[in-house]
Amino acid sequence: MFEVYVLCWLVFCTPLVVAQCPAPISSTDEFTAKAYDYLIIGGGTARLTVATRLAEDAGFNVGVIEAGHLHIPDSNISVPFFVNNAVFHPEYDWMLSTVPQISTANRSIETPRGKLFGGSSAINSLAWTRASIAEYATWDSLNDYSGGWDWDGLLPYFLKSQSREANPYPRLSGFSTSYGQNGFHGPIKTSLNAEYSGIVSPYINALKHLGVSVNSNPLDGNTSGVWDALVAVDRNSGSRSDLAVGYYCPAAGRPNPDPSVTTSPETGTPDMYILA
Repeated sequence: MFEVYVLCWLVFCTPLVVAQCPAPISSTDEFTAKAYDYLIIGGGTARLTVATRLAEDAGFNVGVIEAGHLHIPDSNISVPFFVNNAVFHPEYDWMLSTVPQISTANRSIETPRGKLFGGSSAINSLAWTRASIAEYATWDSLNDYSGGWDWDGLLPYFLKSQSREANPYPRLSGFSTSYGQNGFHGPIKTSLNAEYSGIVSPYINALKHLGVSVNSNPLDGNTSGVWDALVAVDRNSGSRSDLAVGYYCPAAGRPNPDPSVTTSPETGTPDMYILA
């Protein structure tokens, strides 16, 4: 059993720059008039990643069908201060809950899941973390220990998705999360918080006195101890960095020839047609 103490304090800021993103298609007739090489059902974290990777091939037209909407701009999503506004709100959340169970004293537990482009990456609490090596090994056991789902198999994709930004204010001396096992060229911007409550240092010291060690590199597969979690916040814009902003927007704005018409680079159609 690991003892994990995570410090993940919100970034209180207002976006300085609003992401620019092509509007999705909302007409069924317009959407079905297009020819697609791939049709992705759902615009959440996993499926937007798959769609974007496919769309990197200029010869493919990729369609994505999402039950929710593209919430850009929307301060409930982009402003970190409003991190809890979208949760339990039917405009953004599927409003799911578990069935009553004996182990929960016959209670039903609400389970927020994102109903919008970007999925749950657009409504979560911004923390950017990874599980432990042991946990991924257990997950890999479901894949007959093929190695594809263990730590070594997944780490390259963790790094590919992340862009670690410089620490804004290293105010917690000797405690800031290291740069080891971080990605620096991915679409999701991650960083440490710029502000920390006055209770943080006493909290850390209290845990030290209890024998809980400081973990300066929790992204290396060892999640025990007390550590400072990265947050998915773009420091340049002061806004949430989610899959809609990091994956969909750049891909949807990239010209890609439609095989059904003759186009030029200037008038080429987007490579992702979206039905919201």
